[in-house]
Amino acid sequence: MKEDSLFWSGSENMFLDNPQIVSCGSVHIGFYGGNTQSGQFKNEDGAIVLTGSNWEFCLILDAHNSSESGQLLIQILKSQQEALRSLLESENGLLEIQSFILDLLRKHEVDFAQVRGETACLICVRKQQFLYWFSIGDCLLYLFHSELAKMGQFAINQRQFYEWIGQVNSLALPVPCYSSGTRELRQGKNVILISTDGLVEYENSPFTENKFTYEFFTQRAIKEAVYKALEKVHKAKGRDSTTIIAYTYINKDPGLNPTG
Repeated sequence: MKEDSLFWSGSENMFLDNPQIVSCGSVHIGFYGGNTQSGQFKNEDGAIVLTGSNWEFCLILDAHNSSESGQLLIQILKSQQEALRSLLESENGLLEIQSFILDLLRKHEVDFAQVRGETACLICVRKQQFLYWFSIGDCLLYLFHSELAKMGQFAINQRQFYEWIGQVNSLALPVPCYSSGTRELRQGKNVILISTDGLVEYENSPFTENKFTYEFFTQRAIKEAVYKALEKVHKAKGRDSTTIIAYTYINKDPGLNPTG
């Protein structure tokens, strides 16, 4: 694993009862396979992180019914790592990234149809002061900034159920179904947080409240926050695997403001 890249599948290292953190450049990735006392015995999550001169490409996935769909998705993107890097180093990288992702994944529809199970996935790309996201399913993405928090804005995407890629494939429908968007980052400190649903789906999880999640991840160092969040899942005997990607970006460019 290079310092500027990470490719991980929970089928390779499950992290059951054992929260762990690694870093890829300024990006922190937390792994937790779930609590075996609650009956967990597998980890079907996965993650990819690539970093470049002024960008980060992050993917998180939560597979169902086997890890095969997640492993295939990781394999496909790993094979295109250099093309992705070249695209994101280019001036118009963010304008072209969606077409790149859609064309790549739809080209492999036959391969996805042959695996067992399916996966939710969320891709988040920051380049300069802009953030792009592409989501199939119910993974979570937050953008935390003090100005946005004052307006009650925390989550970037809405979780979508009954969407996957794999044996059951939302992109193979006559009209492909997915969510995507772009955001301009505010000036100053921005915290970007991506997580599988294990963070919010254990009993009495405080992370179902966006304001709590904002304060938890902005009032301490990001690496510490990721680890403590996974510790909370473990101590509450959360069964579901939880994978978190989080980092801070200081944006020097002023954001849009209204006239008058």
